[in-house]
Amino acid sequence: MTFVGLFVPLTMGLYQTPRGQEPAIVSMVTGTGLWFVHFLAETCLNFTAGFLGSGLSVPLRSTLCGLISYLVSHAWIGKRRAAAEIFPPQSSH
Repeated sequence: MTFVGLFVPLTMGLYQTPRGQEPAIVSMVTGTGLWFVHFLAETCLNFTAGFLGSGLSVPLRSTLCGLISYLVSHAWIGKRRAAAEIFPPQSSH
């Protein structure tokens, strides 16, 4: 696992409460997957493209996408858990 995939979950795990396993996994898969796609495109296809002309490096772009995916998945899973507490599943007898 690369630093690109681990930086966001480790940092957010230290400073955010409540911590969640699902957002960390989503962030690791997003960051590492995006980095790997860029790595393959640059090495195999000799394709280099800037991110909207920003000049950001591939690891930085991948880390930012990992952060965004962590925050979105954390909010989405938090809403699901809150809804489950308000409306618990009905058991049929």
